[in-house]
Amino acid sequence: MSMFIKRIFFTLLRFFLRFENFQNFTIDIMDNFCYLLEDKYIIIDKGKIGYIPEDFFHPYNDKLKVVDITKHLIIEKGKFKFELINKHLVKFDEAPGMMTIDNQTQSYDNFWKNDKMLEHYLDKSRLEFFRSVFNISSKYLKGKIIDIGCGSGDFLKIIYDHHALDCKIHGIDFSNTSIQRCKKIIPDGNFSVKNIYHLDIGNNVFDAVICMEVLEHLEKPEIAFREIRRICKNDGIIIITIPNGYLDDYVGHVNFWGKKEFNDFIGNIELIDFHYLENKLSMLFILKNRRIPFLQR
Repeated sequence: MSMFIKRIFFTLLRFFLRFENFQNFTIDIMDNFCYLLEDKYIIIDKGKIGYIPEDFFHPYNDKLKVVDITKHLIIEKGKFKFELINKHLVKFDEAPGMMTIDNQTQSYDNFWKNDKMLEHYLDKSRLEFFRSVFNISSKYLKGKIIDIGCGSGDFLKIIYDHHALDCKIHGIDFSNTSIQRCKKIIPDGNFSVKNIYHLDIGNNVFDAVICMEVLEHLEKPEIAFREIRRICKNDGIIIITIPNGYLDDYVGHVNFWGKKEFNDFIGNIELIDFHYLENKLSMLFILKNRRIPFLQR
């Protein structure tokens, strides 16, 4: 294919894609350039940096961008770590917040047992976020509850310390060190290591299912959401927090939903409460686990 024909082809393709909803897709390389779609990739300068520190990557949020591949490296978000540093050898663990960008179990095992990282994670803003979610959702919390992806366990600890709720605390995570920490701070809780795609829990078990800051990390969130609904009792409560995808640019995230996009994702389930948190950086969805009649949608 001649250069002239190539340029006509890519110009027409670019025009067409502006009106289509293609996602997570790269077009073949033309000469030294690559056409890039959506915001599931990051661009880093070649030869200057080998790992990805916070605030160093450049998100591309338009439908289509052109990237010079002789100068930049294209990386799919939430998949890889980089440890080679130009001129200086820096251990990856020394990059706060970057230990888990590949979303792997081993990375989270290392994270939850690292006191320095936990101190960074459980800063004032994080604890205020947990408290805000609790203040809004506490009226829905009763009976048997479970936190899917319970992490540090600190949100469950807030519930546990609020004795008036009289909840039976359960939590699951794919990280063994997460579960060890949760058992330590909530000895009366029931915690276990499980796969979010196959929870190995019976149907209609829990009065409330919590899933905070998890779904944005998953390559198959629809499977996880089906599992969440399955283990929640009919008319039970589902509490979900996710970042606002229009403002989120964290390299470890795979999914970037706004309010409308997430409403489309969850389908015909009843939304009973919604709040933006953290100056609209995060979104809180409180759902009742029942289908909405078609005429009411």
